[in-house]
Amino acid sequence: MPIPSYVVRSTGLSASNTIINVGGGGVPNGTYVCTASESVGDVVYINSSGNAERADADALTSLPAIGMISAKDGDTSCTVQFGAELEITRTPDLLPGRRYYVHSLGAIHTPEDGFSAKAYWQVVGFAKTSSVLVLTFGAVIPIGA
Repeated sequence: MPIPSYVVRSTGLSASNTIINVGGGGVPNGTYVCTASESVGDVVYINSSGNAERADADALTSLPAIGMISAKDGDTSCTVQFGAELEITRTPDLLPGRRYYVHSLGAIHTPEDGFSAKAYWQVVGFAKTSSVLVLTFGAVIPIGA
């Protein structure tokens, strides 16, 4: 049974994303308390209070990332997807076959995007096509911390 697609629009690699269309049920998700700072499309971890916050690859305290925000109900409630295929519109396009990692402020990147190295690597997912990201959260790996 295929995983429903989620359509995410992003501007470059910013954390300012909007879910345009959410597919049917069956995709694992959870509802969490979050702040007004978290946005749809942010990659998040669960803090010590059990709330969703933006993941940051320079701070082990904000890892591991566990999902991506797919919806917000007001400023302090968010739905987090743990696994899904996300259809993403961004510049540059996703690079098919490449892995994408946690970056800063809930954003994603691939080393080919030209971003500087972070203290930790954690795979968020891989590009199935130039516009589809498959979420497959991996282990946190220190790379110079």
